[in-house]
Amino acid sequence: MRRMICGVKSASYAVLPGIEVHSADLRLNHLANLREVVSYLYAAPHDVFENVFLSPEETSLVLFTPSRVSVSLTRPEHHTESISTTPGAAPDQHHYVPGYNGLYNFRHAFWVQPGSRLYGPKPHMTLNISQDLSIDLEHRMTGLPYHHLLLDILDKPETSTSRRIFSALRWFNAANENGLNPSQALLNLAVALKRSYAFPSLQRPSA
Repeated sequence: MRRMICGVKSASYAVLPGIEVHSADLRLNHLANLREVVSYLYAAPHDVFENVFLSPEETSLVLFTPSRVSVSLTRPEHHTESISTTPGAAPDQHHYVPGYNGLYNFRHAFWVQPGSRLYGPKPHMTLNISQDLSIDLEHRMTGLPYHHLLLDILDKPETSTSRRIFSALRWFNAANENGLNPSQALLNLAVALKRSYAFPSLQRPSA
């Protein structure tokens, strides 16, 4: 079986002040919380199929920090075949080239150089033609419960309450991960609900 090789042509991105991805920088926590909020908002049931609209893997967040990286990580020689059409930079005497330290969804470390390919976390990714993060957050998602609350707490200093909210979102998103067995998904969802019950402001008002 042969499959066409296609790359993502456009994506939402931001250029931030330098953050070392393999560090204890507190700004990484804020970015992780941002991803949890976006993943939660996109998890609203699909209008037709009633399943999760987009799984957490389809709202991936990838971080790149400019660095010099080892060619043994970006150009492995053993049991591999290069398919890149871009000639790589010549390594220095220590076998390093200009590249990036990376972090994928705050789980997986990786290292790339110009010309490298980065693959998604699952074989088939959903790419909707009309999907636009800015438009979705400003217009399409405004009717979702607690939409503004979640966006507002991202702009405020972290508190014990906000940490518990983000923890609940993290467990909820974990329950929607692709390929998760039903037992683990149910367990993750139960933990998310237990965390969310601690916040009266997140409960629907009684009639």
